[in-house]
This record gives sequence, structure tokens and C-alpha cells, in this order.
Amino acid sequence: MKKTGWIKLVLCSALLLGCSATSSIHQAIRTYHQQEEKVALGQSKTEVLAVLQPTQDVLPPKQSKPREIYREGETLKEIYFFRSRSFDDGLVTDDEFTPYVFSDGVLVAIGWSAIGGPKTQAQTRRHDNYCYYHDSRMHY
Repeated sequence: MKKTGWIKLVLCSALLLGCSATSSIHQAIRTYHQQEEKVALGQSKTEVLAVLQPTQDVLPPKQSKPREIYREGETLKEIYFFRSRSFDDGLVTDDEFTPYVFSDGVLVAIGWSAIGGPKTQAQTRRHDNYCYYHDSRMHY
């Protein structure tokens, strides 16, 4: 295979992998929004996770946010994050997730206001560089 053939193969593979990750992110977000209304304060962690965790199963590991766990006095606090938004800035930021706060296994809060707001937020860019492959040429 000629050098240009390898370059095309690598570029196509990269584009397909990027599209696959983006597709799974959008699928997770769509599914999350279909299920979120089934969750209410006062439900057990087991009930909530049974509804919401499957919505996130398609996410690549780098596109999710791990839970946080800590003690506040004698109370066990856990925060689970579910992908609910996406921004085209190439970053994975807190504001792309909705936090669910559990106190001793019971859902006590949903959303960022309960835990002081997101620490990281999507960034705007002055200009985006788009490229696409057409007719054996890369266009920018």
C-alpha cells in the first residue's frame, strides 16, 4: 500500500472512532432523558441506579465521571454523576453531568445546587476547525 493509502486509512479510522464515541455519548444522553423522570427524592440508591445506570453503559470510560463518596459525621454521602449534556469543546466537564446525591443510601438531592455547582464548565472557542474527507482530499 502506498504511503498516501496508509494516511487515508489512518484518517478514516480516526474519524470513525470519533464518530463512534460521539454517537455513544448522544445515545447515553438521550436514554438518560427518557429515564430521568422515573427517579424521585426518597428513592433508594438501588432503585435509582437500576433506572439510570443502564443509560450510561454505552459511554466510553473517558466520557463518564466516577462517583464520589465521603462521610459527613456519621452519614455516608455518595454522589453519582450521569451524562446529561454534551458540548463540542473537546473537554469532559462537570456541567455535562447531573449529580445524584445519596445520604445513607437514600436519594436526597438531584442537581448541582445541592453540592455548590460544577467545578469545571464547557469552554467556548473563538473558531472551530472543521475538517472532512471528500474526493480523496482532506478539506479544512
